Amino acid sequence: MSITVTISDQVQLAGAGAAAVEYKAVSTQAYLQNLLETMCLSYRNQFAVDRITSSAFVMRFPTDAYSAILAAAPSDPVLAGFVQAVDAAPYVWLGAQQVIDGVNYCVPTYITQAQADTILFYPVPEPVPAP
Repeated sequence: MSITVTISDQVQLAGAGAAAVEYKAVSTQAYLQNLLETMCLSYRNQFAVDRITSSAFVMRFPTDAYSAILAAAPSDPVLAGFVQAVDAAPYVWLGAQQVIDGVNYCVPTYITQAQADTILFYPVPEPVPAP
């Protein structure tokens, strides 16, 4: 899903252009894109849209699969890092690249792609329509 935003107010565009020059951005558009992405990430953190407890995350795995992952972790540095990161944190951000990579690393040896998709699932609200 993507959303396109249009800014047509000349005063707002002038302000954005001045900020882009001040902060040595590649372009006004790139500056605004980065600004909006940063703001959206702060909302993601504020509203915890993809955050679950580490224990809830582990429970999303089939029991036998997670047991196999734990058994293999001492001899597999990637699995060891993944398990250690999950165990060390009180929460898991399902959309975080490290989490996605860790779960995908387990496919197909420990889980299926369908199971990985279920483990990483979090609801994404539909965009609120423009008036």
